[in-house]
Amino acid sequence: MGHTQPLTRAEREEIYRRKLAGETLQEIAAAYKCSMEVVRKWWRRASTCLPLYRRVGSTAKVEDLIVQTFIEALASLLCGRPQLKHEIRFD
Repeated sequence: MGHTQPLTRAEREEIYRRKLAGETLQEIAAAYKCSMEVVRKWWRRASTCLPLYRRVGSTAKVEDLIVQTFIEALASLLCGRPQLKHEIRFD
């Protein structure tokens, strides 16, 4: 459709925020000049709390878990569903 570069992490996060705010996937795709399938892919990844990016190493896994948990908590507050898939303990 016109967007030839891969979406940046900021753009992927913005897709998630815009969808939560009530915009349709078609409106978001038009704004980013990419296909609706690309927008749907990143919306689904974010809404199922899969990482929006990949990192390697044990430290990265812990940091990603913290980020995922934060995203889950934020989404549950915005959507009114207080359910977390992960629990972080600092023992």
